[in-house]
Amino acid sequence: MVRCDATVEAGTGHVMRCLALSQAWMDAGGQVAYVCAALPQALAARISEENIAVRRLECEAGSPQDMADTILHARAFRAKWLVVDGYHFGPAYQRALAETGLKVIVIDDGGGATHHCADFVVNQNLYADESLYPSRAPQTRLLLGCGFALLRREFWQWRERDRAVRSEARNVLVTLGGADAQNTSLSVLNALIRTRKTYLEVTVLTGIVNPHEDSIRRLAETSTIPIRVEHAVSDMPSQMAWADLAISAAGSTTWELLFMGLPSLVVAQAENQQPIARAVGLAGAGVTLDPEHTGDWSSTIARVLEDPVARGHLSQTGRRLVDGWGAHRVVQEVLNSGTR
Repeated sequence: MVRCDATVEAGTGHVMRCLALSQAWMDAGGQVAYVCAALPQALAARISEENIAVRRLECEAGSPQDMADTILHARAFRAKWLVVDGYHFGPAYQRALAETGLKVIVIDDGGGATHHCADFVVNQNLYADESLYPSRAPQTRLLLGCGFALLRREFWQWRERDRAVRSEARNVLVTLGGADAQNTSLSVLNALIRTRKTYLEVTVLTGIVNPHEDSIRRLAETSTIPIRVEHAVSDMPSQMAWADLAISAAGSTTWELLFMGLPSLVVAQAENQQPIARAVGLAGAGVTLDPEHTGDWSSTIARVLEDPVARGHLSQTGRRLVDGWGAHRVVQEVLNSGTR
């Protein structure tokens, strides 16, 4: 069973990476149900399309009532494993689940001082290492790094495909997450317009819970470069295959872009995304945009657009880091632990 949420503030990444793990679990013969305190109807429908049951909690996320109700749902579903993904599932929450006899998998980004008593902690980020988890129970196993990047089923068919980096970059994909609460998409589009590269073709993706779609569409209508707005796209790999360059939030989409070998510029929209942006830049797998200096973005974008050698290096580095088998590796580790 999976316990996660999606909101404008938190975005949709927690739910979507859990979906990747769920798909791999079902491929191995398992069953999955979701329990959510906050979940947009469109996202609930997306999960239901996978033949996954969705149950809603009528309580505050992370509260004692949340713990109690989640345990009741787990018993009703006869779950042996419970995946939790969200910043409000701390030590007390994990301990309460474990005390019922449930096996617990935590999908995490930060590590830090939190004491983990889960059976597995999965941190798919490039910067993840054991030093992030100094306080954990003896039975807690760590699955760390991009080798465990959780990519959904639609990406799996692209594992063996090569990516050609064109000498002239024309197609630009703008994808700032399922929510984009700060409307960073608008800042990126304005930066693209300021490059004065009128030959560009731009596609901007607005996510399921994006509250700013109207302002983005208004800008697209008056732009000096062609901008196509696509809402709630289900086939992300095709969008990434079309593009020569992506401008993205430094969230879970980053690992999808690296897997697809799509040269990318990434921007940290929140504090928890800063380590991803920094790690990707240091690894030479992406170019970072400073969220405090949006006026500099157009020159950075233009420089990458004009440099096929740099884009080729970004593409090759990304493909080396993320191979698309992460979700299956997690499932195999769980199955090898002896409890299905």
